[in-house]
Amino acid sequence: MLSALQLIAIAATVAAVLRACELRRERTRPFWFATATAALALGVVLLLAASDLVCAKILGLIVLPAGLVWLLLAGATLFAWRRSQRAAAAALGALFLFDTFAGNIYCGSALLALLERGLPHPDAAQLASFDAVCILGGGTLADADGVGELGDGGDRLAVAAALYHAGKTPLLVISGTRIASVSTGELDLSEESAVILHGLGVPEAHLVRLPPGPQNTAQELGAYRLLIAERGWHRVGVVSSAWHLPRAMRLCARIGLELVPLAADHRNRLPALSAYYLVPQEEGFAKVHHACWELLGCLLVR
Repeated sequence: MLSALQLIAIAATVAAVLRACELRRERTRPFWFATATAALALGVVLLLAASDLVCAKILGLIVLPAGLVWLLLAGATLFAWRRSQRAAAAALGALFLFDTFAGNIYCGSALLALLERGLPHPDAAQLASFDAVCILGGGTLADADGVGELGDGGDRLAVAAALYHAGKTPLLVISGTRIASVSTGELDLSEESAVILHGLGVPEAHLVRLPPGPQNTAQELGAYRLLIAERGWHRVGVVSSAWHLPRAMRLCARIGLELVPLAADHRNRLPALSAYYLVPQEEGFAKVHHACWELLGCLLVR
């Protein structure tokens, strides 16, 4: 956490900047005094940051685009409030709070915890065997040369490979097709998944590839339903990100498909309490986005 001296220096900087903004048209002695105070306080903040890694990282976040927008909203809110522009201050304050929560890691982790509740990492020793395990597409990316790589949800491939090597399933089903208008690289996700699974020691003979076509979870599950009926499988698992599985299982119930959920890519981990995580940042926005997207999907799937 920030020390008392650091908090005082930051507060003094903000107060002096606001005072200088109020007096900017007069350019009298109080204006120059406020400007000098702001510069001095900012120098103290930078000096403290140089000797404190956490403070340095916080300042680094603040000068990035998301941090700058957040800081400008905070300053604009205080400025409007100081000038008694209550309506403007309320609107700007609401935008500031929205931005704060939208990019907050603690908020994102709490929302993801709601989705991932009751979906622990699968313990191979406690699992019965499967006829096959299906891997929902979306765990891979293609680099500039078109080579498949693990994406943010790539843990689902690792979990599936671990279950195969533990002898819990003889077959892994890979699927998924990118939507051409919103994607880059090869459209067939199963090709990328196959390359990665080969690298993880899964032979081609133990992979079942769905034909290209399904472009979302509902379409993939519909294709699994037909494949399971065709092959006569009885016990089948499905691997996906833990935060995505609740919506997938709702879709399964909707089409009468019985699959055992196998959770990967858990993202509900709460970091230690620190002022660093209060600044809106990439991980916070990503977590909140994933959680809101899935919660919206769960509301729409009946």
